[in-house]
Order: sequence, then C-alpha cells, then structure tokens
Amino acid sequence: MQNTQSPRRRLSSNAMLPPQNSKVSWRNWGMSDPSFATKSLWSVCSLITDGSHFSPTPCEEGFPIVNAKDIPKGRINLSSCTLISESDWRLLCLQNCSPTVGDVLLSKDGTIGRVVHYREELGVVLLSSVAILRPTEAIDSEFLAQVLASFIFDKQLFGLQSGSALKRLVLGDIRKIKIPSPPLSQQRRIAEILSTVDDAIEATEALIAKQQQIKQGLMHDLFTQASGRRSPLPAPNKQAHPLPRPRSPANSARPAKPLPNFTRSHRWDGFRRIGRC
Repeated sequence: MQNTQSPRRRLSSNAMLPPQNSKVSWRNWGMSDPSFATKSLWSVCSLITDGSHFSPTPCEEGFPIVNAKDIPKGRINLSSCTLISESDWRLLCLQNCSPTVGDVLLSKDGTIGRVVHYREELGVVLLSSVAILRPTEAIDSEFLAQVLASFIFDKQLFGLQSGSALKRLVLGDIRKIKIPSPPLSQQRRIAEILSTVDDAIEATEALIAKQQQIKQGLMHDLFTQASGRRSPLPAPNKQAHPLPRPRSPANSARPAKPLPNFTRSHRWDGFRRIGRC
C-alpha cells in the first residue's frame, strides 16, 4: 500500500446548509423529492466516539494504531501506522478504541474530514484524531460515508470555523451534524452509484501512476543513451505500454483534449436521477 497523503479537503462555497427544521430544500441540494428529512448523526448512530487520548510507546514490531495521517484517500494505510505492543493494543480494544466492520471513521484533528468506510477487519486501534461512527440499522454505512465525503458535511464544517482556521472537530459538534435520511432502499442505491464512481476514479489513478513510472524509466534510458553512456535502448513493448505516435507539424499545435473536471457537485448527480425511485 502506498504511503501517499491526500490534500486537505476543500470546502464548497456554493453548498447550502440544511435549515433548522426537519425538512430540507432539496431543490438547492440537487434532489427533487421534498419528503426526505434530515437527522443528526447522534440520532442515526449507536456510537460516536474517538480513539485513545494517550499515545502508547511505539515498538519495532506489534499491532497498528491509526492516526489521521494514516487514512488518505478513503483507506487505512497500514504501512504508515505506528506499531504498539500487544498489551497496549488489548487495553485500547477494551476502551472502545477499535473499529468494527461497518463503522465509518472520520479524521477530526489536524487534517479534518478524511473518511473511511471500515469494510474489513484489520486489527487496528485508533488515536483520538480519528472518530468512530457506528450507524444504526436506519442508515446504510456506505451512504453515511458518502455523505460525510460530500459538500453536505463540508458546508457544515465551514460553518463551525467562525472566521478562524478549524484545527479540531469535537465530538459534540460531530453529533450535531445533519445528514439527509431517505428510505433505506434509496440510501443503498445512492451509495452504489457513488461507490462505482469512486472505484473508477481509483482505477484511473492507478493506471496514471503506472504510466508515470513507465515514463520515468524510459526517460532514464533514453537520456542516458543521449548523453553518450553505453546503455542499450529497451525494445518497445507495445502490449505492455504502447508509445504514442509522434505528432506531425500539421497537428502539433492542436490542444490536448481536457480531462473532465469533476467537482463535489458531480458526485451528487445520482440524487437527481434516483430521488423518486
């Protein structure tokens, strides 16, 4: 697993905060069904807590403890986790500092807003910079994770800043966050659509990273050859990584086709299509 860090979340400036009453103006939120109510996280979660407030002594070998830095891009990066002793790990498990399958993890200190849907048991415990949200049967856990990764959470987080940079999110504020609460069948459909998009993005990023590595290797070989060193040029493998055809002078000035510019609002287009399913 790569030890890469994702950038700090950007707050959407055009998102609408939910009103104080129980109903939401879904026209502003991109949904057509006005019957969906909002609920606080506290009302749809059986547990909202955080990890350990003391840092166990690191060990050369042991069990992983997760900090906010260890959950980039929606996954737990085990390779960057600190290791602790078995005795400390067991103690933290007894103190509700270990997630269970189906929980949603949310970074709340330092870099705020990184979200992980805990889909498989990894045997980890958490530090206090990561909150554990355990949804009830009334809310789909993948749907909850998608909401927390959206403009809905971002705008409410922006409202908590009060003109100053927010470096920590307390559990009391997390419990008050409002989320949409459509019927469970629609929650699962929305989560399925957005998860499919996430999988496509992840596959594309992996392909880009692979091609960048190939390019770096080719640049090394080609420039080494150009500098006069005796390094044979590799035979191009068209099946593994076909090389692009050189541009002719006639089309050399043709601009490259731009990549789609995905924003947070695009992630919620699925609402418009299935709001009345």
